[in-house]
Amino acid sequence: ASYASGDTNILTVSSLGVIKAEGAGSTTVSASFAGLTNSQTITVIPPVAVLSNRWSFSEPPGSLTVTDSVSGSIGTLQGGAALDGSGSVTLDGSSGYVALPGLLSGLQSVVIEAWVTNAVLPDNTCLFEFGDEAGTGANYFRYVIKDQSNGRNQFEIISSSGNSQLVGHPGLGGQTVQVTCMYDPASQIQAIFTNGVLESYKTGVTIPLSAISANGGTLGRSPWYAYGDPY
Repeated sequence: ASYASGDTNILTVSSLGVIKAEGAGSTTVSASFAGLTNSQTITVIPPVAVLSNRWSFSEPPGSLTVTDSVSGSIGTLQGGAALDGSGSVTLDGSSGYVALPGLLSGLQSVVIEAWVTNAVLPDNTCLFEFGDEAGTGANYFRYVIKDQSNGRNQFEIISSSGNSQLVGHPGLGGQTVQVTCMYDPASQIQAIFTNGVLESYKTGVTIPLSAISANGGTLGRSPWYAYGDPY
């Protein structure tokens, strides 16, 4: 049998008849065998963005757990992390972080947004990271709010399927800022927004989020922590 797509911008079909969505719209898929041909119309509907998790840090001071108001997932405060009772968590820059579950599992694309006030030092500090949690930098998805002496910020994915790094300038140390990181390999886009304005983006990214371990994630800890990276 042979197969054909009416519009490869909407979907493609392999020689084995496996159909892959490429973009929104409707088109036909045709199959031919022994002189006979049949066609079916297929409509590709783009996925709808859904809020999966939200932590507001509204628990009282002294609490050691924080609850996601959307799915009920639990984060745990570690080291010098502390809640201030006013909707913020404070990380001390040396041992404090919030441990999270592996939130990327099952996602095709993701947008992560946070409001953060941070000091200039220490340098090379992560806002978030998800991965194998081994601390050796082998598999992770992270955003570094400042490094290279506050000269840049960076958003990267490191995996056995490949690497992609997006850099913005300068670093965001010493600021109160809203940061939004978007990663969409289906559309091949990776982007950083600060205070609602596009800061940096790249195209051609194809590494799937499934390449990242679902072991867990953190707010405020480096995926290189085993080598002494700051918190």
